[in-house]
Amino acid sequence: MSDTRVTETLTAGYSLLPLLAVIGTSLLCITVSIVSLMAGWFIIFQNLYYIPIIIACVFFRRQGFLFSALLAGVYLVLFATFTRDPSLLQQALIRVALFILIAGVITFLALARERTERALKESENKYRTLIANIPEVTYRCAPEDGTTMSFISDAVLPLTGYPASDFTGNAKRSFDSVIHPDDREKRAAAIQAGVSAKERYVAEYRLLHADGRTVSVQEQGQGVIDLHGTLISLDGIILDVTDRKQAEERERLHATRVRALLALHQMIGAPEKALLEYVMNTSLAITASRYSFIGLMSEDESAMTIHAWSPDAMADCTLIEKTIHFPIAGAGIWGECVRNRAPVIINDYSSPHPAKHGCPEGHVPIMRYLGIPIFEGIRIVAVLAVANKGEPYTDEDADMLLVLGNQMWEILHRKRTVQELRLKDFAIESSINAIALADTSGILTYVNPAFLRIGEYEKPADVLGRSAASFIREPAQAGEVIDALLEHGSWSGEVEAVKKDGSPVIVQVLANRILDPDGDTVALMVSLVDITKRREAEEALRLKDFAIESSLNAIAFTNTSGVITYVNPAFLRIFGYEHETDLLGRNAMDIWSGPDQAASIIPTLHDAGGWSGEVRAKRRDGSLLTIQVLANRILDSAGTPVATMGSFLDITDRVLTEKNLRTTKEYLENLIDHANAPIIVWNPDFRITRFNHAFEELTGIPVDEAVGSSLEVLFPEESRENSMDMIRAAKEGERWDVVEIPILNRSGQVRTVLW
Repeated sequence: MSDTRVTETLTAGYSLLPLLAVIGTSLLCITVSIVSLMAGWFIIFQNLYYIPIIIACVFFRRQGFLFSALLAGVYLVLFATFTRDPSLLQQALIRVALFILIAGVITFLALARERTERALKESENKYRTLIANIPEVTYRCAPEDGTTMSFISDAVLPLTGYPASDFTGNAKRSFDSVIHPDDREKRAAAIQAGVSAKERYVAEYRLLHADGRTVSVQEQGQGVIDLHGTLISLDGIILDVTDRKQAEERERLHATRVRALLALHQMIGAPEKALLEYVMNTSLAITASRYSFIGLMSEDESAMTIHAWSPDAMADCTLIEKTIHFPIAGAGIWGECVRNRAPVIINDYSSPHPAKHGCPEGHVPIMRYLGIPIFEGIRIVAVLAVANKGEPYTDEDADMLLVLGNQMWEILHRKRTVQELRLKDFAIESSINAIALADTSGILTYVNPAFLRIGEYEKPADVLGRSAASFIREPAQAGEVIDALLEHGSWSGEVEAVKKDGSPVIVQVLANRILDPDGDTVALMVSLVDITKRREAEEALRLKDFAIESSLNAIAFTNTSGVITYVNPAFLRIFGYEHETDLLGRNAMDIWSGPDQAASIIPTLHDAGGWSGEVRAKRRDGSLLTIQVLANRILDSAGTPVATMGSFLDITDRVLTEKNLRTTKEYLENLIDHANAPIIVWNPDFRITRFNHAFEELTGIPVDEAVGSSLEVLFPEESRENSMDMIRAAKEGERWDVVEIPILNRSGQVRTVLW
């Protein structure tokens, strides 16, 4: 084999530096051998041959072994050339055999190492290929912090949005920087627990992707311990469990929604406030939102009143009161679902929108919003809204919120209907008016307590099942009522009904048909009012009116301001008026002769409630008359004055007669007092009431002493009884023209006088 061929063989596929080392050391050995042999040195240079042999066999293996054998042959040729000593040649042969043996051993070891390295490289390539092809992230990191990666697979790119090179050795960022801040301690605690127990650790947490989304992962790993028991690294894998988490979340939300709807159906008896709060909290749970509110719409959909705020909204928003009224016309984004009459989803609240008005200072920050209208027929009755879900709202969220809202309104509407019916039932049961229901054939199916009281029945069973017509005294009138109901749908009027004991009762009746949505009659309703006492009162009032109208006394009524509101015919006659219109609307003081009289009457009337006395008044023609007045204030049930009634009697003639009588009396009294003949007057008890001066002279008894004394003091004791008998007989009606009766003077002298 030529040197060129050997060189090509040796250099094929190998690096140049080991080849040059082999060639250089080989030439050196040959040169040193020649020089040594020429100098007679046969031992010293022999060990130099190990250098190129070892290098050749280590780096070139089989080719190196052949080269070593060739080099050993050169060594033997050189040795044989310079010496013929058999012992030296024998040693040279042994040395050549040793060279070849060592070369063989080294070649064998090199080949074994090559096979091991090749197998290792193939295994590594397979491992790298496997690592590159599996979707999970594999890593090796420092045990000190668990985040400094010495190796991490390329699968980290889709999970984080950053290449593996960014994390290796914390080149651009640490792995901890892409872990959600709320989950870092949880991951570190799981790793620490696993390492301490020398067990495999599992941690689930969230990664922050470069595009802003959140990725859920599960990390599984274990500490790597060397032969000395030292923890040298953490090896593990990171799996993307976002789909699983989302599936679990969907399953959880579905279960939550099912439970929520089932629980909602059981809240029919809960208070309205509790129902609204439950729906509000449930809307947060089933949509994973932070804020929510429930608003109830006005009848005309022009305004909404917030009836329930979520706790976080109450805590975070300084603008919120417990109930807030919002007009729809000026509403922002939240009013869009009412204006559009459809759900509204906004997943980027910062983006422009024509309905946005901006948030006032103190308002909670809104990132995402979902609002749905709740319908009853074609009318929007409520709005259910949520905000700030961690992920974008979906149509599924809207659909579920719509189902929840519809269920809420159905229960709320049912509760209000039941409450309204309960109130109506209570109103009917508590009504002072009698109410009865009958079927279309007129058979009573319900009566309230007032109906029983009017008819003096004890219990509903006494009347239910009977014909309504059986309670009307006149069958013909019952037929008229039924005919009118069938023809016109209602009837009102007065009916003479019959009580349980058969006695009559007059009732005011209002009867109506009850129609179903198709307009068909399903029942009859009758409302009754017992007007028997009212009729009696009206009759009594008519009698009083007649009595007032027919009274000989003049009667007038005024309001609290003193304006005349009524006068009877006697009043017109006394004051000389023809028609009541001549007086109505005038002030009562106009008929007095002067204002001084009113000034004395009005204060007494106000303070005492009444006044009586005589006043001077004016007739229409201006002439004066004297009237006896009795005036009283009329009070309502609360004691408040509402009118004044005056009764007037013309006493002008009586006053004149009394005046004449007084004049006559004064004349007679004067005549008696100054008459020459003794005159005495006594009462039926025979007590002296009048005693003139002539009688005083006759008896010697002063007038003041005599008045009030018994007649017996005038008579002597011996004739006293006889004189009194004569006087008693005269009292009983016996007449006598002249009689002699002895009179005792205080001096003791008795005088006989003619009576």
